[in-house]
Amino acid sequence: VDTSLAFDGDYMENGYNYWMTTVDEFKAMLVELYANDYILIDIHDIAREEVDANGNVKEYADNSGTLIRIAHAKNILLDRVTLQNGNNLHYVEVAGVDGFTMQDCNIYGRDSLSTVNTKNRSIEAVQLDVLHDESRMKNFGNYDDTPMKNVLITGCTFKDVQRGVGSHSMVVGIEFENIRITDNKFENISKTAIAVENYRNCDISNNVIINSGAGIDFKNMHSNEGLGVGDSKIYLPNDTKKTYKYNPNVNTTIRNNKITVKKTKYTDVPTAIRVYGELVDETTAKHAGIKAGDYYVENVIISNNEISDEAIGIKCGNTRNSVITNNKIRYTGKISASTNYSISLYDNSTNNEISGNEITGSGRHGIYTSAGCSKTAIKNNKITSVNGNGIRMFSCGDKNVISGNTLNISRTGGIVLDNTNATITNNKLSNDKGNGIAVQNSSKATIKGNTITKASSRGISVSLGSGATIESNTIRSSGLYGIDIQDPKKKNSTIGENKITSSKKCAIHIASKPSVSLKSYHPIVMKKKSADKKGASLSFNKVNGVNKYCIYRKIGSGAWKRIATKSTTSYVDKNYKKGKKYQYKIVADVKVNKVTVKNISSNILTVR
Repeated sequence: VDTSLAFDGDYMENGYNYWMTTVDEFKAMLVELYANDYILIDIHDIAREEVDANGNVKEYADNSGTLIRIAHAKNILLDRVTLQNGNNLHYVEVAGVDGFTMQDCNIYGRDSLSTVNTKNRSIEAVQLDVLHDESRMKNFGNYDDTPMKNVLITGCTFKDVQRGVGSHSMVVGIEFENIRITDNKFENISKTAIAVENYRNCDISNNVIINSGAGIDFKNMHSNEGLGVGDSKIYLPNDTKKTYKYNPNVNTTIRNNKITVKKTKYTDVPTAIRVYGELVDETTAKHAGIKAGDYYVENVIISNNEISDEAIGIKCGNTRNSVITNNKIRYTGKISASTNYSISLYDNSTNNEISGNEITGSGRHGIYTSAGCSKTAIKNNKITSVNGNGIRMFSCGDKNVISGNTLNISRTGGIVLDNTNATITNNKLSNDKGNGIAVQNSSKATIKGNTITKASSRGISVSLGSGATIESNTIRSSGLYGIDIQDPKKKNSTIGENKITSSKKCAIHIASKPSVSLKSYHPIVMKKKSADKKGASLSFNKVNGVNKYCIYRKIGSGAWKRIATKSTTSYVDKNYKKGKKYQYKIVADVKVNKVTVKNISSNILTVR
């Protein structure tokens, strides 16, 4: 084009200047674009349309490639892009990008039609990858481990793919930072909708996940089992001169997501949300080529999610200083399984809070913590109709708190401590098909201020070498005993004053030899034998386990005063004087082996 003819002073010159761009101007614009970290990509360099012999456009069948790959870049935007009809491939793969936004895009796969077995492969539709070597991002060197930073994936739809968004490889000590995955829709995902690894400052929120094999999988490190499976890899940094320190603080929120998970061709035990780190042993570390150590996770908030699951709701392993709060979890499975918990902690997940969650149904326990999960606070949860225990803690050490929870219909018992020490206060339990609260296997507990109604066996059970302090509880209509101490020789137990009514056998039972059965806190019946110049002669029955009976007297409107302590079952008040109103009562402690029942008492006897 001869620009001298375009700009020759006629009436068209201004129009050409406004509407057209010359080659020289365009080259100058490119310089400015590159200076501001933008690049131009020819779409034909990353995708092509193929036709068959009849001129029809071919659809991808099974493919191991990638449609869009970007690395070593800044400020990349994918806006309103639709990718479809691929199988067993990454649609978008990015690595080493600072500032990647993908918004209002659609990815429609054909995973349901695939016949290729990729069970041991991790194929995200959108993969955030490590820039470590050619096995991860071929032809995109320099392989300097540049991490992904400042990522936003929002308003996108993923349908009929194996995985939606995430990563399955990592470089130890070099984290992906500031990752936001929000307001997306995932439907018919055969593996995991969002599967992330080694992310920091992450927000996963307001996503809708429908009919997925797993919802959100957040990990700091592969599991020991997973280190040798498929194409997932862990690397040490390429730059061996620098020291990279592992940072457990992920500063991550998983909130306001709506998740429905179910069994798929790749997922036998669907899990809605899973968070975990890993304690890597020497053998595994040698196999993986990394350093052994504790790669735990901390500072995760899982809140306000709505979950419908066929197996596991929320599961956290080796996760510390984190909160699971205000989630609604509904179990839709038909078969009870040994590990199908609505909320669970495992593998030394310490100093965590589980609070304000609503759990309806569970394959087994509503809330389950195990394996060194000490300093756990389980507060103000509502748990209904679970197939196991409402709350169960197994081998969880010390400083645990179970408080303010409401449990209704737990099919094998309400709250169970198993080899765990805890404070259990102000919970409401009803219709438990077993014990209301059970403390067993060398556990120790303070049980105070709880209301237990219609436990089919015992309101509170202490057994198998355990001990407890039990006071100020209200226990109604237990199938056997209100309180039952089954192993009184091993640890100290103290039973203070509790309100116990309508227990089928008795209020308090201690399985000593001989056993002690108290129908109420007033098992002592005091009677007047005589009252004359010699004094008031009183008698009362013997109670097993009582060695000393403390006798109190009140004259007229005066105060109660202890006047005697007796080891026998009779007493004469020689200071009695006829004509005045005297009242007597007896208070005693039952002591059997290492069990003390405090302040049982008699009726109040009036003598004039």
